[in-house]
Amino acid sequence: MSVTLDAEALSAALDRLPLQVSAAVEAKVAAAAAELQRHVIDDKLHGQMLNARTGRLASAVERKVEVKGGSIVGEIFVNDSVPYAAILEHGGSTAPHDIVPDKAKALAFAVGGKHVFARMVHHPGSHFPARPYLTSALNDETDEIAAALKSAAITAAQEAIG
Repeated sequence: MSVTLDAEALSAALDRLPLQVSAAVEAKVAAAAAELQRHVIDDKLHGQMLNARTGRLASAVERKVEVKGGSIVGEIFVNDSVPYAAILEHGGSTAPHDIVPDKAKALAFAVGGKHVFARMVHHPGSHFPARPYLTSALNDETDEIAAALKSAAITAAQEAIG
């Protein structure tokens, strides 16, 4: 039995290896980020963790993939358009505060079916339990994402070497 090795071809294949593996992993990170974003919006914000009322929070969930140095970073986040996003994810409290009208002379609301008007309302503050819609979605998908990234890297390396 004899083995013939084309050193030049092997060297060229090894030179292509980092680029092909990086491209394959970047594509897989982008796909995983899109799937994670879908999971947050469709599953976590519509029943598992929260029940969407207006859809503002769901529409503020974004994703991005960046290559930083030798790393490929996929990120799912809520943009700054929804100020209550963090307190829903992490929990927290609001301090007691007064609510006053900003465009009218009085506040108008219903209490027990009756219309009430007031110049000011003394709000006692609120406590919000954590409802980690982002963290729980990532926890749900961590193993699947890790396996997909490993598989993409191995497949790309095998294809590069031939």
